[in-house]
Amino acid sequence: MFPCTGTQPTGVACKSPATQLAEFLNAIDSNGMTLGTLWFDIEPTSGTCNAWNLGATQNTALARQWVSLLQGSGRKWGIYANG
Repeated sequence: MFPCTGTQPTGVACKSPATQLAEFLNAIDSNGMTLGTLWFDIEPTSGTCNAWNLGATQNTALARQWVSLLQGSGRKWGIYANG
């Protein structure tokens, strides 16, 4: 999953991490998917999306928020990151 951060290219603000994760897990469960590990891609992008370019303090706070939610999800998960 590529978490949405900041504002989408359409100008619409991203949903909260809690809402994004809930919708993601619901899509997995409601479609009967069996997944071993859920991977979350945290890496800066350029262009219209401009993901994870919030500055070190805000990026760290947002990543910690995702980690907290993932830890409480009861799922096996990992983070792929670069940059």
